[in-house]
Amino acid sequence: MEEKNYYAKNICGIAFLLSAIVYGTIIFVKAEQIDFYTCLFFFKTILPYCIVIAWLGYLIGKIIDSSMKKGTKREQKGKRNK
Repeated sequence: MEEKNYYAKNICGIAFLLSAIVYGTIIFVKAEQIDFYTCLFFFKTILPYCIVIAWLGYLIGKIIDSSMKKGTKREQKGKRNK
């Protein structure tokens, strides 16, 4: 049985985590302290931002997945014609 690799979910997760790390680091460096209000601001601002970045990563992954499906269809047609 062939295992299918879909890049949409992987790129979505990587984009979410990478943006959370980068944006979180920027917030805590600018605040120069870690307290309740900084953490509250962190979660209020980081979730919408990371969700948008993850959605864009998902769309990019879908484009990559669809191009791979077209490539395999072309290869199968070429094998049948030979």
